[in-house]
Amino acid sequence: QVEDLVVRLNGILKKYPANSSIFKEFIQNADDAKATEIVFVLDHRTNHGCKSLLCDSRNWKELQETPALCIINNHGFLEEDFTGICQLGMGGKEDTQKSIGRFGIGFNVAYHMTDCPTFVSYDSSNNPTNFCVFDPLCRYCPRAEKQRRGRRWKIERAHTENFPEQFVPFLEGKFDELRKNSPNCLRDLSNGYVVFRLPLVHWKPTNETHSNKHYLKEADAGSSTKVKHLLESLTDDAQNMLLFVNNLQCISAFEITEDEDVVHHFTTALTESSHPDMQTSDITYEASFQHTVTYAKPRNSPSRW
Repeated sequence: QVEDLVVRLNGILKKYPANSSIFKEFIQNADDAKATEIVFVLDHRTNHGCKSLLCDSRNWKELQETPALCIINNHGFLEEDFTGICQLGMGGKEDTQKSIGRFGIGFNVAYHMTDCPTFVSYDSSNNPTNFCVFDPLCRYCPRAEKQRRGRRWKIERAHTENFPEQFVPFLEGKFDELRKNSPNCLRDLSNGYVVFRLPLVHWKPTNETHSNKHYLKEADAGSSTKVKHLLESLTDDAQNMLLFVNNLQCISAFEITEDEDVVHHFTTALTESSHPDMQTSDITYEASFQHTVTYAKPRNSPSRW
């Protein structure tokens, strides 16, 4: 039942507090998916169009009209990835290490930021192939119900032609600006990519007729201010996170202002060292953080934190 899923999600959110460790889950998922790069973008824009959407309900439009945290992994989804991620929150009662990581329990930390995580998977030609929405409250997604707490669309040309505004919030038209601000960013999209969008929306009951089962009462990062604070903490942790993954080589963070300006906060990337058994991690900061720090990484270092 929906109530059971929401209770379970609240338990997970209580166990995984809203701090910089949230990003470890996204980073580990990207690494497990064999992505070499992950990009976090706090998007403050609320002026996305609402005339050509897959659904015209008020709650669905709300997802378009709210700031969001976007996360780009530079590796497209395989069919088994869709199967795995669509089983979120449906496992056993005990959280095991096996369930943490690639689209397991750990991904549910996204609900600290949103009631309704969404993502679009793209092929290597920048064409969207799948659009997925998770709606445990059955509040936003069309036709969401107790036995179907979300929806997956397999995107065809007709979708992009008839509903173009639906895909704009997934950073359409912004990749070149991200690259301009950080040349190391999004260099290789030959394996496709995925853009997760976490609209910063959290519904709460306005009266006592709703029990705690009906909303994500443990969610603690559903505002732009809170997410920006978390990204600032990631600035200090990113270089160390790269030392304990297998495939990921670059982490970046940006903001997009309401006026469409792109602000680059940091990029940290692994680079080859002259020492045969070491790699180095170079992190560059923009604005008031202009300096570079180099860290050494043993090539056979463990893959988990």
